[in-house]
Amino acid sequence: MIARTFGLKSICYRLAPGLVSSLRPEVVKAFEQDVIGKMCALELVLVVPERQIEILGEMKTAGDYSPALCRSLIIQTPMERRNNKRRQRRTWVGDNERRKDMVVSLASAW
Repeated sequence: MIARTFGLKSICYRLAPGLVSSLRPEVVKAFEQDVIGKMCALELVLVVPERQIEILGEMKTAGDYSPALCRSLIIQTPMERRNNKRRQRRTWVGDNERRKDMVVSLASAW
């Protein structure tokens, strides 16, 4: 809708070109349609493309497209399904104990 207002074909200009190439087309489409926000898109590049689709599906099932849910699903992703090309600067990535505590607290919140 925003793109049409300004006469643009896409609003991918809001994301860096490198990010768009790291995301699955379905995820880019959800971003363009304002289903997911920029924070979710930035988080989703941390996992492999197949996992991006799974996370988007889980968010749709839950009816929650918040960055918090997106992050919690990324935290639960095994390391082998993470994107090794992207440097993960999150504090919970290196600290397994903190990561487990976050997963437990997020699971109890559901």
